[in-house]
Amino acid sequence: MCRLFHLLSVVIALATIVSPHSLHKFGENTRSISHCKTQLRGPGQQDHGSKRRAETVTHLRRDLINTQQGHRNVRNRDLSDILHHNHEFTREAVRENGDDVLLFADHTSYTLQGEMIEGPYYVNGELVRSNISQGQEGVPLFLDIQLIDTSTCHPIADAFVDIWQANATGVYSGVVGLDNGNFEDKSNVNTNFLRGIQQTNSNGVVQFQTIFPGHYEGRTTHIHLLVHNIASTIVRSNNTIESSDTEQEPRAVHASHVGQLFFDASLIGQVEARYPYSANSQHLILNSEDAVLIKEADSSDPLVQYVFLGKTVQEGIFAWITLGIDPEMDIRLKSSASWYDGFGKQWRKLWY
Repeated sequence: MCRLFHLLSVVIALATIVSPHSLHKFGENTRSISHCKTQLRGPGQQDHGSKRRAETVTHLRRDLINTQQGHRNVRNRDLSDILHHNHEFTREAVRENGDDVLLFADHTSYTLQGEMIEGPYYVNGELVRSNISQGQEGVPLFLDIQLIDTSTCHPIADAFVDIWQANATGVYSGVVGLDNGNFEDKSNVNTNFLRGIQQTNSNGVVQFQTIFPGHYEGRTTHIHLLVHNIASTIVRSNNTIESSDTEQEPRAVHASHVGQLFFDASLIGQVEARYPYSANSQHLILNSEDAVLIKEADSSDPLVQYVFLGKTVQEGIFAWITLGIDPEMDIRLKSSASWYDGFGKQWRKLWY
C-alpha cells in the first residue's frame, strides 16, 4: 500500500450530539462562487485537474492489478437533491467515455463550504504526511482535495490541509473520552493513526492515502478537514507545523476553514457490510439525520465523488472534491490534545 501512495505523490451540532462538550464555532461563510464558473471551467483549470485525477486512478488501478497478480456544477443544492444524487462514477462510465480524463472533466464538483465546528477530537501538531493509514485495517481510500479561493477563483497554493477521522470501528486516535472507544485505554492519547497534514501544491491540491472511515454514535460517516491560515503557520524541522502563537498557547490553532467530507449512503452500506466495519456495534444514523451534513447542505454538496479502483469496494476507492473557501479567514481555535514527538498530551477532559 505504501507503493500505491508513492504513485499518488507522483502526480469536514453537532459533534456535541454524541459528546456534549463546549466546541468552537465559526461564523457562517457562505459566499457564492458562481462568479468563478467560467474560470473554473477554463482550459488550464479543467484540463489539469481532470488529467491529474485520471492519471492517479490509472496508476492506482495498474498497481492494483500488479498486486493481485504478484457536470461540473457551481450552485447551492438542497438536502434532498444532495442525498438522492449518486456521486459514484462506475467503471462502465469510464469505458463509455473511452477516456478517464473525460470522466473527471465532465463531472468534477466545485463545492462552497460554510464554516463548521472542529469537534471534540481535534489534535494539533500532527505529522506532515500523505499516508495516514498507519496500518489501520479497512477499505483503502485515496483522497484528492483541491482548494479554490472564493475571492480570486484561483487555486490556493501552500496551504496546509489537516484531516482526521475515526477508524473502522469508530475510534479516533490521540484522545481519551467516554464516547471514543475503550475509555480505560489511556494509551490511546499516544497514538496518531488516521491523522495527517499535507501542503497544497501550485494547483491547490493535496492527496491523502487513508482508509474509508468508520462511524460512531450519533453521526454518519465523515472525515474532518481543517485548513490552516497560511500567514499564521510555521513549519517545524520535525515534519510538523505550529501556529504563530503556539509557544504562548500550545493548543492554539489558526484556521481559515473547518469542514467535513461525507459519502453516499450506498457506498457507506457497502463498506459497513465488510469486516472490520461490521464489528462496529455503534448505531449508524442516516445521512438525512446527521445535523452537520444537514447544515453543510445549506450551502454546498459536501459529499465526495468517487470511483472504485477495482471491481469491488474492497479493492479501494478514489474520491475527489474541490472546495471553495476564504483563505484570508483567521479564526483562533484550541485543540483537545497535542501531538509531540512520539507521544500525545490531552488538554480537554472528554468525560464527566
